[in-house]
Amino acid sequence: MKEQLLYEVTDPSGYVTLDAVADFRGVRIRPVGPDQIEVTGGTARPRPDTLKVSVGYHAGFVGEGEISYAGPTRSAVPGSPAGSWPNG
Repeated sequence: MKEQLLYEVTDPSGYVTLDAVADFRGVRIRPVGPDQIEVTGGTARPRPDTLKVSVGYHAGFVGEGEISYAGPTRSAVPGSPAGSWPNG
């Protein structure tokens, strides 16, 4: 459970789902038995009016790729291709 929260959640105060915006900052996890845990302290706000969507379709090929750049200091990150974007 802890690993999933750390891996999946980029903003613990505002994790957007289809149903709500979850706030995990107060979450507490404790074991209660063999292979059982209790999770308490999570809260939520109403979902936003709009959501981001990712769409895929079958076209005879399988491929995947991702690249992200953000922030004014992205070129300071080791391996970042500085100068590859305008004004970068």
